[in-house]
Amino acid sequence: MGFGFVERPPCYFRQSREGIVRPAQKVLSGVKVEILYFEGCPHTDEAVMAVTKALREERVDVDIVRVVVDDPDSAMRLRFLGSPSVRVNGLDIEQSAREKCDFGMMCRVYECAGKRRGAPSAALVRRAILEARGVGR
Repeated sequence: MGFGFVERPPCYFRQSREGIVRPAQKVLSGVKVEILYFEGCPHTDEAVMAVTKALREERVDVDIVRVVVDDPDSAMRLRFLGSPSVRVNGLDIEQSAREKCDFGMMCRVYECAGKRRGAPSAALVRRAILEARGVGR
């Protein structure tokens, strides 16, 4: 298995009444966002963009950890449902996928607005972030 690296979404600032520019993000302590993928996956960048957009929309500042899955043994150990897979606090962003057991080195397909896509939508990622924040329970 390769080493993950951390990527930060762009920072957002707002101007206060006093004219001071301050960060507008909310830091979510204890929230971990992971993107699991294999090298050469054509949808990894799209997944990173969806995650970044969802974090931006929620104005949260958490690290995005990329995890490279190198081989079938790593896929089994990591419970890898295909590339790219996105998890928030260790849970797959698709609730229906959390019970699946078909792990391996394959492409992942997401259902988004009635269409099949190779990467999740920002809306799907956002729902998982809200779930991690305890919103809507």
